Amino acid sequence: MVAEGATTFWEKYEPDMKGAEHYAMYGKPYGKSLCHAWGGTTPLYILGKYILGVRPTSANYETFEVCPCTEELGFGAFSGIVPTPHGNISVSVGGGEVRVLAEAEGGKLICGGKAYKLEKSKEICVKF
Repeated sequence: MVAEGATTFWEKYEPDMKGAEHYAMYGKPYGKSLCHAWGGTTPLYILGKYILGVRPTSANYETFEVCPCTEELGFGAFSGIVPTPHGNISVSVGGGEVRVLAEAEGGKLICGGKAYKLEKSKEICVKF
């Protein structure tokens, strides 16, 4: 979608389509939504859960784990913030290290097969 000039998430994307084909849907030449409703929440959920690796391990994020993707994703370093009812969880991955700052208690970082307790409002840095 980015290669096609998109600045939003389209309702549907087929990489093999060319030009105006990208806009056709439902039998209409311009029937596709180029700013679809699920485009706002689904990518954020996927990025938070599977790339940043922030997941609740009990109801309402009373406990949680951070297990970020440390594999080469093709875009180098990345970072993000996942809001929870108890505070933000900031995750940064790059340069062979993971940094996590949690405003909430009850978390652990899982990296390189090891678990590290997260202390509220104290950044942890782990090499991988």
